[in-house]
Amino acid sequence: MADQRTFFGKHLVGPGTEISFNLPTPSKWIIERKLSETYHQLDESEVKDGFEPCYSQAKLLCHNVANPTEQAFMRIYMQIPYEGTEFDSAQERAQQASSRAHEELNALKSFTDGHSKITPILLAYKEDKQDDQGLVPGGYITYLIWNILPGVPLGDNLGEAQFWRLSSNERNEIRKVFEKEYKQLLKLGFYPEGPRAKNILWDSNTKMIYFIGFRNCYPVHKDDNWKITTLVQWGLAVAPRSYNLGSGTLGRHHHVGNIDNYLTTRASKNNYSATSIFVKTTTTSPSTGLNAHCLQLLVPLKMGFGTALQAKDLVQQPLPHLLVGPSSTENSSIRDINFIGPLEVWDNFKEDVMASFNENQWNKHRSTLSHRPVGEIKPLNTAFEHVHVGDEHGVQGRFQQNIGQIMTAVFKSQEIGLSFGDFKCTANNYTKIPDAVGIDEQGALQFVGEIKVPWVEDHSLENHIDIGDKIYFRKMIGQVSKYMFDLHMKYGFLTNYDQTVFLKSEYVNGQWELHHTDVIYHDARHIPSRPFLNLSGEVSLRQCFFILAHLHWLTPLPTMERLETNG
Repeated sequence: MADQRTFFGKHLVGPGTEISFNLPTPSKWIIERKLSETYHQLDESEVKDGFEPCYSQAKLLCHNVANPTEQAFMRIYMQIPYEGTEFDSAQERAQQASSRAHEELNALKSFTDGHSKITPILLAYKEDKQDDQGLVPGGYITYLIWNILPGVPLGDNLGEAQFWRLSSNERNEIRKVFEKEYKQLLKLGFYPEGPRAKNILWDSNTKMIYFIGFRNCYPVHKDDNWKITTLVQWGLAVAPRSYNLGSGTLGRHHHVGNIDNYLTTRASKNNYSATSIFVKTTTTSPSTGLNAHCLQLLVPLKMGFGTALQAKDLVQQPLPHLLVGPSSTENSSIRDINFIGPLEVWDNFKEDVMASFNENQWNKHRSTLSHRPVGEIKPLNTAFEHVHVGDEHGVQGRFQQNIGQIMTAVFKSQEIGLSFGDFKCTANNYTKIPDAVGIDEQGALQFVGEIKVPWVEDHSLENHIDIGDKIYFRKMIGQVSKYMFDLHMKYGFLTNYDQTVFLKSEYVNGQWELHHTDVIYHDARHIPSRPFLNLSGEVSLRQCFFILAHLHWLTPLPTMERLETNG
């Protein structure tokens, strides 16, 4: 649920408030209304561990006093007190006073100096300190003003629906203009963090593209350049699930065609792999002449014969689709924490999951854990979701029902002393609260997990896991990796219910590394390997959690400084 707290009083951002600037030239601007506010607040221990100062930022609409018809956007960044110290005395809060450089100001300065025609430019700015009545007396407060650009956004926090509603011809036109202007953006020196179609304005009258959304941004790296996968990264094309956006190569589990096949078509999810329906494959079955990948898609979603479901049956099944309500939260809940240590791919994870499943002695423990109706499963059956969700708490509940509840029963049936739970059941004195945990029979932690909502674009794991140097992905896993290191966990996971990534820490060549898996999808189901069809098989999300029961649980880790924050 969105937090409605505000750190900006009417004396700072109330309509009619006039603010004077001296840079780059003297000017005065009047605030018309506040458009949004977000804050990043940590406790004292986190800040003293090296994190940047806490702050809140407000975006406002304003106009030039000298020319009231000239409207612009204003952003105010303001240091705020540590979490839990808001009501300390002014003298105590003043001891927290610090400075902080926000990258957005550097980006706007660069665009202005480069005479950019495709990004906002800086109209005015001021770097100041809060007065004695401020939330942090002597703490920084920074003002930025930039111009309003024409056009309509091609996406929002929920996705790229606006872009995909356009005609095929207009989408192709946008892609051509985008390629040209993206190359120019790289020359200007900055690009948005986790860029998507929401960072693009399209003016259909002038056929111009503009780039926006630089509150969180990064300097361009010397190796950054245009490639066809840039379209996928920004949400203007769709790639098959197995396409590796970082390396430009295809995953080892599928035989698929060129990514160009995806530039004009977008799939909608169903009971099978959504993007794979549009894949052109290169492998056929000698006996049937049928395309091998299509054979995989033709495997029906059935749960076996009879009504009794045992542990082996349950772990092979996909999770039901979430039922999102008519209203839902739209804000990103990715914390301003980055994992900065060595980050590697967890090699052979799916093969190990498959081996763990095949080697387990399922017949030794044949308890019936659930039942299904005989024949066709009707829509009102509880195998389908009937609870609507609209925020992170709702998603956490459905995850614990469809993973935690099921897998705990599976563990018990296999005489594995492991259970899912919430963090409070561990009696741990850690001040932070991970969303989900695994515990042993004594209540000791075995792994930790973080759960996000799937409908917010910034939470999409598949859009960021294989892009370039994984800058935004490092931020996505920052919170759960901090939990892992603080709590000495070897294993962890990050999920938005639809997509899950598993993490493990490894000691390699004298230093600790974090290894991550590919994205595992909630609707993936167990498909046995078929060597004669050149199919390596597929694993379900529940099977991936089952392998945690076969891994070495608790590996104490030394204190490591692996995390930092960005501006």
